[in-house]
Amino acid sequence: MGRYDPKTPSSFNALSILMTLVVGGAVYAAFTFAPHYYPLLQIRALIGEAANSGYRQHKDDVIYKSLVGKAEKLNIGLERNDFLIERERYGHGELTDFPYSQRKVYQKRGKSITVSFEKYVDVKWLFIDKWTEIKLSASRTVELSQVTW
Repeated sequence: MGRYDPKTPSSFNALSILMTLVVGGAVYAAFTFAPHYYPLLQIRALIGEAANSGYRQHKDDVIYKSLVGKAEKLNIGLERNDFLIERERYGHGELTDFPYSQRKVYQKRGKSITVSFEKYVDVKWLFIDKWTEIKLSASRTVELSQVTW
């Protein structure tokens, strides 16, 4: 081999070892944490549906029961305490803009509804006896103003 002939790259160098460690760490983290974050995707769909139903359903207890029931159907162990429903109500001055016969409905419905979810989960790391607490949370706000065309 001459002095100016191209060299063949080494199959094991610092970059390939570093890339292997990074990929291995990512796979390890995915196997440890992904099973706990996957239900959050389903819960986000549930709270979006619950927030949209706030336009028709004025009783928050019915929305809570619907959320917990649908979570049980998806085999997600959730309780009523994991959800929070808040409605922003109209002020007295704002209600006078609506026809008198509809003011009661607008007051029950409110301006907007926010459905939130929050739960802490303990996650056990693979191959070691270490536990980490992670917070799963999601929120959805929907405006409940009158639909105008």
